[in-house]
Amino acid sequence: MKVFVATKETQGQRPNDFFFGTEGELVKFGSECDEGSADDKCGCHRCMIGFDTNKAVTTFKVVHMNMTMEKYQAKYRESLIASGWVKLMTEKELDTWVKEDTKALVHYADVVSIGIPLEKRGNAIQIRHLDPPAKTVPKTIKAQHKAKA
Repeated sequence: MKVFVATKETQGQRPNDFFFGTEGELVKFGSECDEGSADDKCGCHRCMIGFDTNKAVTTFKVVHMNMTMEKYQAKYRESLIASGWVKLMTEKELDTWVKEDTKALVHYADVVSIGIPLEKRGNAIQIRHLDPPAKTVPKTIKAQHKAKA
């Protein structure tokens, strides 16, 4: 199945990138502040959280892992328990959270090609370009364009 994992690819493309997780670990949605934006100092609106480390990363990608949905959900549940978020939840609430989030994560991962660097910007997951777009057009390209006109 296709899943999201942390990657350092394209780290540093944005001045507010960070990578506190482990390369290749499964990532999940994290909690977010009620206010703020993807580029505020907090960073919660632009990151995913590692299953194993419970630490934030701003870049991730899709990989194929030989794993069943049941195993994926079990790993997700273990991660939530380890993070301490579920202490005040009932089993039913936890089950619902696990099923809804894993279903969403797998759905989103399924529509993206394997290996493409991604980022989360608020409620959107978007593709990161391997080479950031040039801020100015190189002179040689300008000259070629003028010659054709």
